[in-house]
Amino acid sequence: MDAETRLRELLSRAVAAADYGALARLTELAREMARIAAELGTMESDSAPVGPLREPLREAEAGRPGNGRQVRYGTADAGRPIARGYRTPASRNEYPRFLRNGNELVKIGWSRKKRGEYVHKAPRAAVDALLRAIAARQSGARLFTADELFSHDRPLKDPATGQEWPAYQAYVALAWLRAVGVVRAHGRRGYSIVSKEPLPQAVEAAWNCLPEGAE
Repeated sequence: MDAETRLRELLSRAVAAADYGALARLTELAREMARIAAELGTMESDSAPVGPLREPLREAEAGRPGNGRQVRYGTADAGRPIARGYRTPASRNEYPRFLRNGNELVKIGWSRKKRGEYVHKAPRAAVDALLRAIAARQSGARLFTADELFSHDRPLKDPATGQEWPAYQAYVALAWLRAVGVVRAHGRRGYSIVSKEPLPQAVEAAWNCLPEGAE
């Protein structure tokens, strides 16, 4: 079994088990392999792996939860400036995408009305506040709803510090937690925590897997 095949197998196992610690380490390994390949002249550019190394790197930066829907930490070229203008319908399947800019979570979505991308941001502190609010709700109920934690008229409140965050930032954080497989949506019934790891460790590992970028 060659290194590429073995890496892909390990990535699949890590995603299936929601082992974000292993996924973070495998992501770094895939990037290191891409860097070595670039030095050997087998890459088109420093940032766009081609050939056999493209798929392991993309798989390292994309999670596939148990429901079969592919979700992304980002894409291999997420650090590049985002192209503006019209996108074909097929490319819209790439949305939403997430990246981080320092301690800020960035969500890149697709607006059907404007036929273009939009960007929403939330500080890491808002993500942590939502996480603590979810953990507090989970102690008494298996499912929770967004309305129980925040609404457009009632900001998210950190149960530990009392600091408040607007609902749009809480929705960005919730969308990301869902995308990386920490929580799962159950229609109108609400959400449940599906991560097998303790929430702080799972979120920290997923955060470290986010591609760096700026918008």
